[in-house]
Amino acid sequence: MTEILNTPVLDRTGDDVGRVSDVLISLGEIFPRVCAVEIKRDKQTRLISKEDVDYFSKRVITLKIAGDKIVLYQPSSRDLFLVKDLLDRQIIDIYGAKVVRVNDLKLMRFNADFHLAGADIGLSGLIRRLNLERPVKALQSLFKKPHHEHVIAWNFVELIPGEKPKVKLTVEQNKINQLHPADIAEILTGLSPQDRAVVMETLDEEKAASALGEVETEITLDILDDLSKEKVASILKEMNPDDAADILGELPKEKVSEILSTLELREAADLKDLLKHPEHTAGGLMTTEFISLSEKLTVEQTIQHLREKAPDAETIYYLYVVDDDDHVIGVVSLRDLIVAKPATLLSAIMATKLVKVFSSASKEEVAELIAKYDLLAVPVVDESEKLIGIITVDDVVDVLLSRRWKRRKGG
Repeated sequence: MTEILNTPVLDRTGDDVGRVSDVLISLGEIFPRVCAVEIKRDKQTRLISKEDVDYFSKRVITLKIAGDKIVLYQPSSRDLFLVKDLLDRQIIDIYGAKVVRVNDLKLMRFNADFHLAGADIGLSGLIRRLNLERPVKALQSLFKKPHHEHVIAWNFVELIPGEKPKVKLTVEQNKINQLHPADIAEILTGLSPQDRAVVMETLDEEKAASALGEVETEITLDILDDLSKEKVASILKEMNPDDAADILGELPKEKVSEILSTLELREAADLKDLLKHPEHTAGGLMTTEFISLSEKLTVEQTIQHLREKAPDAETIYYLYVVDDDDHVIGVVSLRDLIVAKPATLLSAIMATKLVKVFSSASKEEVAELIAKYDLLAVPVVDESEKLIGIITVDDVVDVLLSRRWKRRKGG
């Protein structure tokens, strides 16, 4: 695209009316159409509609009309300048899941129109802009090391909504929203603090919550600091309670109180309970989303209950059986439940010898038990042995990995 900058523009009579200083595209299509050309003469700029352009090339641009008949093009909110709004700006490479900088832009002809085909993020785009193609090609020929273009097709590009370009993306339009949370986390890491918050605003709450769970704590706190308390609360509602509590535990008490005030009473109460436990204990690791059942239920009743409640539980591989005072007295695996006859009581198929931990246990103790007995989850009880939460294997995976690493290193 930079090759056409400073290209002479001639009207229908052959008079020089200026030089190309920018190109305007209209968003909305997969490959945005060029809708106007900006020309400059004597420090004054004018926008000419593409409809008034007769011939378009990097050597010369000719118009269908005389210079004194030019009607200025009026940009809309969906129009972007390639130079002022996109060149040298950061964009998001959806295919590569990373933040990149635009060195040049590629235009393509389709029928009578020109469209934005892609963004050149490689060295070739920079060389072309600096008008160094000839000397660079000579050097490459000498050393037999040709450079290759690195162009991202525009359908794999996501603009960063901000002041420049002035783009507002809805959740439906947002390509980032379709990515895996780990990829979104990588993109967030590559953005400035201001842009992170802007991108987070365009994500739906569920995807935003999952992405936050993948980024470093420091970045998470920076993002939350730039979001409204309502947006933060809506994101936390989509997170597992233990993850939400971990984040709240790092925030100033005043901000925590503000956020909790926007949540429903039950959700706020659950988080307050989790925040009471020290971070490095079983209570600080546990989640309050689990399935507990009465031993008097039949298998058929239990399965029906699971259909109604399972979406809110973090894991249903283990079902914990409690007495009337919420003391955990047994555990039923999902496999045992499925193969049992419908009329069988849970008390008949539950295992009464189960591993459990007190809320005050250290995370290292929890990790040791999960690794030793090859568990997917372990129940957490309070001092009176009432079931108050569970810890899943992914909650202690960092501890397990660090222990294995130390053993491998002989530490």
